[in-house]
Amino acid sequence: MSSAVAVIPARFASTRFPGKLLHPLHGRSVLARTLERARLVHGLDAVIVATDDERIADEARREGVTVRMTSSAHSSGSDRVGEVVRGLDPLPDFVLNLQADEPFFSPRAIERLLDSLRAQPDAIWTLADPITDPQEFLRPSAVKAVLAADRRALYFSRAPVPYDRTQGQAPTFSAGVVGLDGTAVIDAAAVWGAAAGHDVAADLGVGLGPGATTAQSVVPLRHVGVYGYPRELLLAFLALPPGWLERWEGLEQLRALEHGLTIRVLVGAWPDAGVDTPEDAVRLLAKYPTPAAMDRAGLDPTD
Repeated sequence: MSSAVAVIPARFASTRFPGKLLHPLHGRSVLARTLERARLVHGLDAVIVATDDERIADEARREGVTVRMTSSAHSSGSDRVGEVVRGLDPLPDFVLNLQADEPFFSPRAIERLLDSLRAQPDAIWTLADPITDPQEFLRPSAVKAVLAADRRALYFSRAPVPYDRTQGQAPTFSAGVVGLDGTAVIDAAAVWGAAAGHDVAADLGVGLGPGATTAQSVVPLRHVGVYGYPRELLLAFLALPPGWLERWEGLEQLRALEHGLTIRVLVGAWPDAGVDTPEDAVRLLAKYPTPAAMDRAGLDPTD
């Protein structure tokens, strides 16, 4: 069977929240919680933390995860992932780039992304989930994804896109899908499933909740910064020069689109946004007020 590794680029420095990966959430660091989820993903041959900071490395080692020290000159997490992959022997067939500041991701969603990557290894694969909060739609740190009917990414932006010109506002926000953590989210499964001719709800394990109806407007989507690459496509992507869109938006995935590479997107319910700012940490502690609630956030009952 083809081999697959997950590489988690992790740095201490952060413009909006320095040291955020070591910030405690009910007694465990953001990084520790992320690594705990990564170890629950089936189908991986290894989970590796890529960092240039000994504080991060020490935390990862305490969690029992392999660490590779990388150059401090990298401008992006993908470059850090590339350095690690080039040094592996044997080289993996597929590479997942998991975000160190996403401590509540669903292991089953990552497995479905890996399955899709193996089934269609002609593209970069990533995830998106419906935005249910209008304020989240406006927040620049929440990256929005715009898709074609076949789930190819058309664009990613920090701006609130798409814009409903007929209403002079953002697309309508309505409930309908039950996510992996049991909370109601937008009826994205009906919209994207109808457009793509298949059941998107099955992609990420979401199901239509009581009273769900087919949405009549475009569903705004938040990009989840998880990527799956065939090894050669990862190395080809890293060899490309950054383009203007990437520089303007500060989003490296736009480099792929600018150079004509395909990004395919699985749409489903993601448990929660990552930790970008100190306010995010406060919000998450309020949403999950006990260690037990935080431990189970977004997990399938069988995990």
